[in-house]
Amino acid sequence: MMTIHLLHGCASHWRSGRQTFRNFVSEDALRSYLKNLPSKYGASLCSNGSDVLTIDDSTKGAGWAAAIARECGHQVFLFVNPHQISTGEPYYFSLFDICLDNRRESKIMYHDIEYDLDTQVTIFRRAAKRVLSNLDHDSAREAVVEIGELLNCASYEIPEHAQPLTLAELLHLRDVGVIIENHGWSHRCIDSFSTTELKQDIAATQTWLLRHVGTRSVQYAIPFGETILPLNSVEGLGDVVLLADDRCAPGLIRKNIWNRVDIGRRLQSLK
Repeated sequence: MMTIHLLHGCASHWRSGRQTFRNFVSEDALRSYLKNLPSKYGASLCSNGSDVLTIDDSTKGAGWAAAIARECGHQVFLFVNPHQISTGEPYYFSLFDICLDNRRESKIMYHDIEYDLDTQVTIFRRAAKRVLSNLDHDSAREAVVEIGELLNCASYEIPEHAQPLTLAELLHLRDVGVIIENHGWSHRCIDSFSTTELKQDIAATQTWLLRHVGTRSVQYAIPFGETILPLNSVEGLGDVVLLADDRCAPGLIRKNIWNRVDIGRRLQSLK
């Protein structure tokens, strides 16, 4: 039975335990995994077809992973956010992760709750994510800067794998056969959108991809992957809508909604 796999990219010098690498995998591990698969990833969503590989976000690490997949003979889908590509601004969560890695405080108060970051960094990250993911991009970045001040962050330098793709890099990926698709304009949680706002967000990305990349996007991967859309919101979003929700079984959920399996943790454990 066909399964849709998900990655967020790779890094050449991957390090365990660092927040800036939490959603990425080692480049060597990815290459080994792809070369040793018994069959190639395909490009068709068919219950009885080949597994499908999808990569989310507009980071250089995501682009590197997509390029490696093509080098190894696999089909691959890359779901991008045009805001990061067109502005060159990094994701607010990349900035947040570097703040956590470079913190000089072990205890902070955040929204009237005290966190001991030596033992509760994951709990704190989840709490902050709930707040940040519902803000627009600019507001989220401002909020992260405030968190950085709470953490007494030593450096805000984002590593290369987490920096945004350029348009030239995206066009190169298209030219080597990567299938470019829609991940929303700036990776904002869609729970904060009305149905009209959601469709506008998706349409803006479709228009940008057609104008700048020359591709007609027909698939949409929901940012953060865990929002189940009501049926009346699915119409017009694309031929395929993709989740990444480990609370649901993988595969076809209903209508044109598919749930993916994140294989990042599995590849992080490879030597």
